Amino acid sequence: MNEASLSVTVLPRRFNSGGAGIVAGTLRQRQDWRFNIDNNGGYHVLRKSGRGFARVYKGEHPAIKPNTPNVIAFERQGEEFVFFVNEQEIIRLPTNARRSDPHWVGLTAFGIGTYRFAEMTITQ
Repeated sequence: MNEASLSVTVLPRRFNSGGAGIVAGTLRQRQDWRFNIDNNGGYHVLRKSGRGFARVYKGEHPAIKPNTPNVIAFERQGEEFVFFVNEQEIIRLPTNARRSDPHWVGLTAFGIGTYRFAEMTITQ
């Protein structure tokens, strides 16, 4: 069941390490997940806990098209955050929160570069 969602078209313009995407967290936890794609067809998942960041996943997926706009979507499904690119599921991450805990979402970018966000839709 889709409890809330955010969808945005992203065009990152950064080489090497950098990307743009969606950040999601729960209000009771002092942590969040940042799902970013780069312009080479890869994705990066960063976890922020307190003041520190750590990259916890890095990979590639055929749904992510290099050097072209991609649609990134987020859904909270129960106790998981689910991230999609171009309507294909990429990764599920635990919220570490109860199903009833409120959550928040936003846009994120890391690395020096130009990041274009367009056509954003939020549903709750």
